[in-house]
Amino acid sequence: MHYSKHIIHDLIRRDHQVIVTARDRDPIFALLESENIEFIDRGKGSNSMLGKALYFIKGDYEILKASIKYKPDLFLCFMSPYAAQVSRVLGKSCVVVDDTEHAKLHDKFTYPFCSTILTPESFYRDLGNKQIRFRSNLELNYLHPNRFKPDPGIFKSLGIEPSQPYVVLRLV
Repeated sequence: MHYSKHIIHDLIRRDHQVIVTARDRDPIFALLESENIEFIDRGKGSNSMLGKALYFIKGDYEILKASIKYKPDLFLCFMSPYAAQVSRVLGKSCVVVDDTEHAKLHDKFTYPFCSTILTPESFYRDLGNKQIRFRSNLELNYLHPNRFKPDPGIFKSLGIEPSQPYVVLRLV
């Protein structure tokens, strides 16, 4: 969500219609709502192997249903096999953004169906002629100084001095 929120807002400001589909996974809905981005709920995934297999069908179906209704010209996703597969069914281009090299099983359900794969230059794998490397990292989408302004009040709320060393740890 952080990767795409500015792109979504920029496209909407330029009078493009943007349709967002999202899986019910913490904290995606809360982030979309905090950014006032409307979205279509494509359901909750599962942790079991059978549930994951069934969600592949459900995820594709929900995106296909939304695509038939809204008729998108282009699909843009962050490593979504669902969007890539539906784009192929509808004969539309799909641009996939990826920075994760170890998700090889996921790749098999995404790469064959997309038209373009955007990766940072630091991405080691060669994905063939669909791959376009860019000179940056994905985090700069939301942490670039033109987009992100640190809140100096955060130190007070955390009970630390601005000069005190600290660590930010993200667990996913």
